[in-house]
Amino acid sequence: MKDVIQKIKLAIAEANKTQSIAQLIDLNLKLAGYLAYLVEVQTAAHKGYNDAYALRKQEYANRVINGDGSMGDRQMRAELDIKEFRETENRFDERYTELKNYSFATSGFIDVLTQKIAYLRKEQEITRQNT
Repeated sequence: MKDVIQKIKLAIAEANKTQSIAQLIDLNLKLAGYLAYLVEVQTAAHKGYNDAYALRKQEYANRVINGDGSMGDRQMRAELDIKEFRETENRFDERYTELKNYSFATSGFIDVLTQKIAYLRKEQEITRQNT
């Protein structure tokens, strides 16, 4: 995953340095491919988060129902006992959020890059008409 994010950063840096329409189109297509992969991994992270959330809630309920003592004691003990489940859920949530942010930023840059390509084509067309 870090490799794909690094490739995205490199493609963005390259796109910011060039005015070549052909190169910009190539970079745009690469970024679209990277985005598709990001979304796939993001979806898996979201599923992992949902699964971890459901498991945590189930474990909590089981411990409250099957515990000893007053309801307050069972709830407090259950909350302490499921700490590792909450940590797993949080890791999935952090990963999902990170991937969602990268996806959003990459998608936004693809839009900007598409506009840059259109602008350069129009500029090229105007230059041809004036010569």
